[in-house]
Amino acid sequence: MATKKTSSKEAHHATLDDEDEDATHALELLAGKIGEPPRSSLQAILAGTSDADLVSVGKTILSSRIVTDAARIYRKAWDFYQEATDEQRRRLRGFSKPLLAVAVQQALALEQLDRKLAAKSASAGVARAARDKATEAAQSRAIELRDQAYDALRDAAGRDEGLRAQVDAAFGTATTSETLARGLEQTAKLLREWLGSDDEALTARLGLANLDDSYAKELATAAKDVRNAAANATNRPADGTVTQGALDRADGINILIMGQILRAFEGAHGIDPTIPRLVPISTRRLFSRKTKKKAPESQPLQNGNGPQPTGDGETRSDG
Repeated sequence: MATKKTSSKEAHHATLDDEDEDATHALELLAGKIGEPPRSSLQAILAGTSDADLVSVGKTILSSRIVTDAARIYRKAWDFYQEATDEQRRRLRGFSKPLLAVAVQQALALEQLDRKLAAKSASAGVARAARDKATEAAQSRAIELRDQAYDALRDAAGRDEGLRAQVDAAFGTATTSETLARGLEQTAKLLREWLGSDDEALTARLGLANLDDSYAKELATAAKDVRNAAANATNRPADGTVTQGALDRADGINILIMGQILRAFEGAHGIDPTIPRLVPISTRRLFSRKTKKKAPESQPLQNGNGPQPTGDGETRSDG
């Protein structure tokens, strides 16, 4: 039995999906271990930070990258914190278990928001395709009906050039949905006028051509259908439950909290190398580490020689 080969592109997408699932699962496990953060913690963290600032930062990176790094970084932070000595925990200024709880909570919220927006976009695409198909079907039927009416009414007009001119004027164009609908309405109106005419020859020809009031109604209905389809395609229902702006804001919140945790471990590592650094990977361009300049070391004195402070605050050199 032949084995179906998986393309490299399919394998790549499968890997990304697996990573997303793994990250979500890891965050859910962490949330269960760490527990809920104190109420109003997030509000306190965001105090003084505008939504515009959060969105501005959040829109610079994919949400999935943040979630992937969050799962790995927060798990490492929690693993260390559980085994850390009291002294190591004291060194972790800028970090705490409640802060980590907030970070995990917000990472999970971001992942859920990202999924909802993706599902919404996919659903919107399907709905848009359905509306476009309905519009195309309505226009196609309307054009066929209009062309049929044109030929039938021209034949019913006989050799009367005046009547034929009326048909030409009513016919119009199909350059837009509105001009198509208007042409159908005008043709329906013209047919009704002819049906009520005192011209016996004209009404007789209409009867022979099977052109009656029901056909006029059919033309008018087609015009209405074209307008409705065009309106549905243009006026798409608004769904404010999940927006790109909300997702960007959530990205910004996660970046803000993650940055604080990274800096806390970085600073503690500088004091106590037994405390690990937390190194971002997927989000590394947002958290580029800056090398701190070391304070200049004082020059040791050799045999009493070298710069010596004087009593008046000046420095003199012996020798």
